[in-house]
Parts: sequence; structure tokens; C-alpha cells
Amino acid sequence: MMNIYFRDEKLPKLDIITDVEREFDNLKLTGSFLENLVINKIELGSFKDALHFTDRFGDKLPINFMSTGCKAALVVLNNPDKLVDLKECGLNARDTIITYLDGNVLLTFSTITFYNENFHDKNNIKVCLDNYVFTNLDRLNYYLTDERPYVPDMSRKGIFMKR
Repeated sequence: MMNIYFRDEKLPKLDIITDVEREFDNLKLTGSFLENLVINKIELGSFKDALHFTDRFGDKLPINFMSTGCKAALVVLNNPDKLVDLKECGLNARDTIITYLDGNVLLTFSTITFYNENFHDKNNIKVCLDNYVFTNLDRLNYYLTDERPYVPDMSRKGIFMKR
């Protein structure tokens, strides 16, 4: 499950990763299914080996040439028990992280919404925010724009209380 926290609110007692680039330099990528998925969705490329990836143009590049957003996604993926600050992520990386990965992320703005044109099954997310679990991307967005900080309408599909 992906847990979302906002900078201006109470944070959990987790180690916070604020320097994604430095943390990424310490990762040992394996080319797992999820690592490849992240690279594909954000860079439109693929994992080649521990030191290289193929970019959207088919060029083999050093792994450190990835965007900071892709690096952040890989840091989230490989550090599920830490809170990763996404302040340097673009919207495509942020939304890929929210829709595909499990972990804990720190976002700057609490009035944002999420969009992922490549995510065909919007009813297949698992995101926790404010002790509510969202299983639908549109329902999460509705909560952010129309209900938060008030109690949400629990009769609408795609939301339940965290146990």
C-alpha cells in the first residue's frame, strides 16, 4: 500500500529520505519486474544492467542519467519502510509512484490531484491517506478536492477506513 503524507502536516516516525540522488547512488538495481516497470513508465525505456538503461530513443545510457523522478521512484520501491520526499519529482513520476508502488511518500501540496493516462485500471490502486484507504484513483482525487479535511462520504465506492 502507498501511504501519502504532506509536508505541512503531522508526519509518521519514519526515517525521511530528502536527498533522492544520494540515496539512489547507494541502490543496487536488479532489473526486477517493478524496477523495469518504473523505468518504462517514467523514462519510456528499460533496465539494461546494474550500470545502464535504455532510454526512450533506444540509446544505452549510464543509470545515473535517469531523471530525478525515476530515481525517486526506484528509491521508494527499494525503501518501503522509509518516507521518501518527492519534492524534486515531476508529475509523471509522482503519479507513477502513487499508482504502481507501495511505500511512504512525502508531498509538498495537499491540494493536488493525481492523473495517470497510462494507468488503465483506475480501480486497482491501494493508497492510504488520513486513515482512509482508496482503491480508485478518481475517488482519491475527489477526496482531495472536495472533501478533505472533512469526513468523506463513505457511501461512495473506492474508499474504506484503514483497520
